[in-house]
Amino acid sequence: MKTNQSQSQPSVIEPYQTLSNAIVVLLRSVPFYAHIIQQMSRSFDESFPACAGVWIKDAIPYLIINPLMFAELSVDERVAILKHEIYHVLLLHQFRQKDRDKEVFNCAADIAANQYISRLPNWVLTYQKFKLPAKLTSEQYYELIIKNAKIIKIGFRANGKKWDDHSKWCEGDMDIVVGQQVVKSLVQEAIEKSRGHSPYEMQELLGEILKYGSLPWFMILRMFVASAQKVNFGYTWKKENRRFEDTPGRRKKHRLNLLVGVDTSGSISNAELREFFGEIHRIYQNPLNEITVAECDAAIHAVYKYRGKPPEKITGRGGTAFQPVLDYAFEKMKPKPDAVIYLTDGYGEENPQIRGNIPILWVLTWGGRKPKIGKVIELAPRKCQ
Repeated sequence: MKTNQSQSQPSVIEPYQTLSNAIVVLLRSVPFYAHIIQQMSRSFDESFPACAGVWIKDAIPYLIINPLMFAELSVDERVAILKHEIYHVLLLHQFRQKDRDKEVFNCAADIAANQYISRLPNWVLTYQKFKLPAKLTSEQYYELIIKNAKIIKIGFRANGKKWDDHSKWCEGDMDIVVGQQVVKSLVQEAIEKSRGHSPYEMQELLGEILKYGSLPWFMILRMFVASAQKVNFGYTWKKENRRFEDTPGRRKKHRLNLLVGVDTSGSISNAELREFFGEIHRIYQNPLNEITVAECDAAIHAVYKYRGKPPEKITGRGGTAFQPVLDYAFEKMKPKPDAVIYLTDGYGEENPQIRGNIPILWVLTWGGRKPKIGKVIELAPRKCQ
């Protein structure tokens, strides 16, 4: 008897399309959720032990999907699981687990997240199912579960397969301040792209999130650096080459090749230059980042690899032009950089020209003029000393 494979076992290609379709449903119904998802780094892994999982690492929010399990859900269930993962991020559950029992806290976090979501599958954990009060935090649900462990069954599965997995939380950032800053940035952009509209059931939560401290420029810079990361291949004798004997195998090696333009014109103060090189050094502390610095005012005066120490003397102190550094990135630097970061006050060409798809991040001193290309962030105003 011939089986219908499309019904009994999803194809390899189809499951990946289901995530895009679910995001489209959110865009048409509640776009705020879709804009949160679109800001996450999304990946697929058929070996992941559940339909989905989220975590924040190096200030980057990640979403992982098991495409085969995800495809087995109904459309409503797919939308519900995406909302569920969003609430784990917004409620900072990764950072609040601490030394609590993981399995119990996982259930408490699921109950806390699900109370915001309508049209849930009937097999998920909810406060109503266990006759718990509404509008409690994950910590409060945790304590109630501990007290009622005999009547509350820990964990839940859909048709024998896990709907949600939190194992990546322990691999991510542990500083809750980092989490607050990342979440606030996600929410602000989602609200802006949703034209100021956000779900009614989230109003109180979003109000609390927007009270978090401002996202510091160095955090945004690190997020930009991480998003520009690419995968190259290296070789290792620990892994045998599958095609040729007695030769090293290939291994994935994450490597980021950055060109950092430093504005050394007369309008940049010594304090600002120290701040610029301080952040360059923080990026350098990741051994997988390779940094080339170009000192430039109206022209490039020095190009060198950053090796952990700022230069003893800065060259320049004339006018300002951005084009020389951009021309160097697109025409002369070999290999071409994965990203260009320009530390400046912005008072160069208003509309510099680019010739390629290399991402550009402008880090401006407070009150600087914003170029019309690339992404722009602004330093916080300096306090009087």
